[in-house]
Formats: sequence, C-alpha cells, structure tokens
Amino acid sequence: HGPKRVNLHQVHYLRKWAGPRMTAPAKKNLSVTTEIRVRYAETDQMGVVYYANYLVWFEVGRNAFFKAVGDSYRNLEAEGVMLPVVEAACRYLASAHYDDTVAIDTTLTALTVARLTFDYSLYRDGQLLAEGYTVHAFITKDGKPINIKKRNPELWKRLSNLLLAQEEGDIWIRVASRGLEEVRHG
Repeated sequence: HGPKRVNLHQVHYLRKWAGPRMTAPAKKNLSVTTEIRVRYAETDQMGVVYYANYLVWFEVGRNAFFKAVGDSYRNLEAEGVMLPVVEAACRYLASAHYDDTVAIDTTLTALTVARLTFDYSLYRDGQLLAEGYTVHAFITKDGKPINIKKRNPELWKRLSNLLLAQEEGDIWIRVASRGLEEVRHG
C-alpha cells in the first residue's frame, strides 16, 4: 500500500473553502483576461513551452488584474505592501508552443486581511492548456505580515467589493491592446 494520491483540484477546493474568508461564489467570478504570444525563449528544443513559464504567465495575469481594478504592483510596493507567493499550483492539460497566442484568465477567488488567492486558466483557441492558483500574503518590505484592511483601506474596499459584487452577476474584464472593456453577464 503506497501513499494515498490526492487530486490537486480536491486539495485546492478544500484549501479554498476552509476557514473564515471572503470567497467568490462557485459559479460567479470576476475574471480579467490578457493575452500573450509565446516567445521562442519560453520553449524547449521541441518548441514546447517550458513548464515553469506557466507560473510566470500567472504573474502576467495578476498584473493585468491589478491594472484592471485601478492599481498596480508598483503602487503597492511604493506604499510598502509586498505580495509574495506563499503557495502555488499548476495542472498541465495540453502543451503551448512557440508563437501560440495564449489567453490568461485571472480570477480573484479569496480574500482575508492577511492573504488573497487568484485562480488561473490558460487557453489557446478555446482549448484549456493549464489551470492553477496562487496564494499571496500581504507583508511589509521587512517581511512582516500586515493587515491590508488597516494598512490600505482603499485597496481592501476595492477587492472586497469585487467579491461582494459577484453576487449580483458575473463580471468579465477583457484586457486588450486597445484598452479595457467591461462586459456584464448575469
């Protein structure tokens, strides 16, 4: 008898719903989508994207998310707020290749005064390539945990309102080279 195998999705589901936190409803979400074109440097000799680059693309998605909600990592860091990744996972379903256009959907799924969680889905022409999540802690530049609700009430309000607004209907914000476009469904 070997160790019991646990499905990554089950672990994420259990982690996501454990403990007191604001969480997005299961079927409604705010998703920011941005597209990237796979560069040659991101692939191996066979033209297949190296697995670690998917985590880099998660970061591209987070940056697009913060810009779409009116903030940026640069502004947060200037205010002394850092968001290190404290947990990450990625499930690979299909390969991306050199010169593919990959859509990165980034969704805020959980928020506490100390952490936030993003889910990601990466697509090529509608085909799901990978999915995963990252959990981030709010800390100072010195690495000390902070309560974001006290440290930056405006950011707390914007992020918590995004989760609360999801009860009214689905919201997608598409980030394109021409700018931001908000479409409501629900």
